[in-house]
Amino acid sequence: MRNNSTLKSAPISARTVSYRKFEIEKNAKNEAYYFILSHNLLDEFAEFCKSYRSSDPIRIVWKSHCQTFN
Repeated sequence: MRNNSTLKSAPISARTVSYRKFEIEKNAKNEAYYFILSHNLLDEFAEFCKSYRSSDPIRIVWKSHCQTFN
């Protein structure tokens, strides 16, 4: 049986802050995707994804999104 006590016991404000951060990140990524596609930069982005390396957790997230374009 899975323990959901921390999820259920978290105050609504804590869950709201997390959702806001999720929305901010989602919107930023959507803007970046729009920019890439509207400026016909998909090939350049795919090339960037092939060669980009980083240990930064945020960059690792971008790397996972890059795999979509490879």
